[in-house]
Amino acid sequence: LIFELTGPWIAGTPYSGPAELVGWLVKEFGAGVNMGNVLPDAVLRYETARRRLGVNAGGELPAGVMPAAGA
Repeated sequence: LIFELTGPWIAGTPYSGPAELVGWLVKEFGAGVNMGNVLPDAVLRYETARRRLGVNAGGELPAGVMPAAGA
């Protein structure tokens, strides 16, 4: 089963639409979910989301890695 992502070629798709869909798919089906229509410039970003790497990819940093805001 392959889930096809939305993209800018579909009228009315917001810029964040595909990324939000990737996040939902990974959350619902796990890191092994199959996705199609991934734009070449988004492959690395979506793969890091699948592996839960980094704050911007949907993961969380361990406590103490980043200083508190204003510190």
